[in-house]
Amino acid sequence: MAIKAVRQPDEAFIETLRKRVQTSPGDADSHRQLGLGLFGTGEVEQAQEILEAAQARFPNNVELHYALAIVLKRRGDLERARDLFHQVAALAESLPHEIRYSMLARMSVVQAEILETNR
Repeated sequence: MAIKAVRQPDEAFIETLRKRVQTSPGDADSHRQLGLGLFGTGEVEQAQEILEAAQARFPNNVELHYALAIVLKRRGDLERARDLFHQVAALAESLPHEIRYSMLARMSVVQAEILETNR
């Protein structure tokens, strides 16, 4: 199995994501990718704004909730992050078993980090 290199987002990539959101405003994944792309460039506050707006527009999208929870955790808003992780767990109940398992496994790692931070 080949390992994919993770590309560090640059301004051109972010601009491509912005255009994708503009041309496909109903595509929740485009919003998520833009938020995470901004997060990857260190634009954490802007990432949070994008993801919060997307979450309001797509309230049942588990991946958006998860992405926003990660950003909030990084910003130190552990209480809101924890609340969102609980929402992710609730939303994940409706996902197919394999996807739900993967989501909950990713979430457990982050939850452990939150608990460790609170010590």
